[in-house]
Amino acid sequence: MNFQPSSLFNHNVKWELLNEKPSSDFKTLQLYVFSNKKKEFQFKTLIKTGSRILKQCKNNKIKFLDVKNCVLKKIHHYQNGDGIMITSGNFQFEFYGQITEWFDQLKLYCIQVDFLNNYSIGNLIGKGTYGKVYKAIQKQNKSEYAVKTFDKSNLQKQIEIEAILREIDILRIVQHPRVIKLLETYESETHIFVVYELLKGGELKQLMNEKKLNQEQCVSIIYKIIDALAYIHSKGIIHRDLKPENLIFRYAQNIEDIVIADFGLADFYRKDGKYLFARCGTAGYLAPELIMNKIYDYKVDVYSVGIVFYMLINGGKSPFEKIDYATQLQQNMLSNIDLKKLIITNECSDLLSKMIDANPLSRITSQQAKIHPLFHKQHEKIEMSTARLPKSLTISLIDTPKIQAIQSTRQKKQSFVQMSQSAKNSPIDTKKIQGQQNFSNAKQKQQQ
Repeated sequence: MNFQPSSLFNHNVKWELLNEKPSSDFKTLQLYVFSNKKKEFQFKTLIKTGSRILKQCKNNKIKFLDVKNCVLKKIHHYQNGDGIMITSGNFQFEFYGQITEWFDQLKLYCIQVDFLNNYSIGNLIGKGTYGKVYKAIQKQNKSEYAVKTFDKSNLQKQIEIEAILREIDILRIVQHPRVIKLLETYESETHIFVVYELLKGGELKQLMNEKKLNQEQCVSIIYKIIDALAYIHSKGIIHRDLKPENLIFRYAQNIEDIVIADFGLADFYRKDGKYLFARCGTAGYLAPELIMNKIYDYKVDVYSVGIVFYMLINGGKSPFEKIDYATQLQQNMLSNIDLKKLIITNECSDLLSKMIDANPLSRITSQQAKIHPLFHKQHEKIEMSTARLPKSLTISLIDTPKIQAIQSTRQKKQSFVQMSQSAKNSPIDTKKIQGQQNFSNAKQKQQQ
């Protein structure tokens, strides 16, 4: 199948000179490499590090090939056995040998084209703005996965395509036990298929609605979230939509294995604030500086997790009243949160107050939160054996990127992405959200 002319993953690949030392996480293999120039097989040593394949030239210089978003295929040669073919446009590179481990690792970075040969589509388990999420069965190992599908004909604007590609790029980077795992990506002439692990433990929101957690459990859960968040921030990434619906348990009877999911609004941090979507997230969890359209940094995520922490301690209740969307957003912006009514220890109150500080300059960072004295005392308890979840918690869904904040009357009360300028009677116009305002910023970033 040749889908390249209509591919959303076009990538001009070529061998380039490596000017820095290879990273320490490399894998070396001796393989039979087919030379397009000489039309013969040559026995060579190749090095793989992340999405790069390295080779040594005759002059002892090292060249690399970045195969990210190239087409990946498993092939077979009657004499050399199993092999890998990597293509991009007119470029083609193939090699043979013990390639199983390499193929499994390259699947994270490359694009495959034979989705229906490898997976059987099951029930629909979620819908979003541009795509649908299905349960799928891998035909070879019979394991269950979540597959996010996008109909390319529905992606009319470049900013929509860019948002999907950015989410994939980010999830390739954030490889952490408490971050949802992206496994592989496929593309056909009409669709994109993104394969994730299937999270079966239910959302944190469901747990808070059904069970009152003690402070020890709350601290244990929030520590794991902060630990993952500190890792995400260390990779130069802001999530920007942290809320109980996007904090999901991997297994149905384990509240210790919580995972951060839905990176549809995540982006790489920029000092100038020129993101694909500058104002985004969910009302009730937004840092005040984001609502007020100020330049912000990683601390917006800390504020959101602080609100989640408050809700965990407060039996799932938000510090902001949900009279209507505009009122909730107004309260969120003012961030007048009274911690006195919470029955918590001084150390717990200290951390929480520092996380939900309305002033980003004095708000704690994720790295600082991770080493707060509250967690020093609780560390052994945090690592204790698992607790039980209510059986009623069901399989969690993976939401598609929320490119538009208000998609329907029901969703209007929860999320917003691109807010327009202030309305006459409110600091936020909740009726009008468009991506056009930031499309020019996205184009400028691409040009940079």
